[in-house]
Amino acid sequence: MFETKDIPLSGSNIAVTKEKEDKWVIIDKEKKKIFIVRKEDGKLTIYEKDIWKLDQAIKTMEIGYNEYAAKLEKRGRNLDRESEWLICWTKNNLAYYYCEKQKLETTTPGEKTLAQRFVKYIYDRIDKVPQKKEEKEAWIDTYYLVKQQFSLNN
Repeated sequence: MFETKDIPLSGSNIAVTKEKEDKWVIIDKEKKKIFIVRKEDGKLTIYEKDIWKLDQAIKTMEIGYNEYAAKLEKRGRNLDRESEWLICWTKNNLAYYYCEKQKLETTTPGEKTLAQRFVKYIYDRIDKVPQKKEEKEAWIDTYYLVKQQFSLNN
């Protein structure tokens, strides 16, 4: 299928994971590419994740965390709800992005540690920080993704 779509794979360092009944993740570690294959309307469709965009998203979120969320966090325990939500939102996004990076085995030990600390912080506050039901579910999903990717034992 990849050949017919003119998408060359390296052939030597590829991992395939079935995520759902109709969804597979194919990682070409040599070319640093991630493909999502979905069965939609009886046909297989390939989506390519752009690693450059992932790196840019991480850089942007790290700036946001360092310039805003970390400074808010240092203020202490009596944060308003919006500030607490911003801290959790930023940490959740970074933890998720680090998991995506881990699929390519390019995460640093520091990023692994941060991902674990970030989801623990969110998990401890998940019922106190107001958010939509879908957002809460996404934060819980990120927690379990980090637990799986980085062997979080808590």
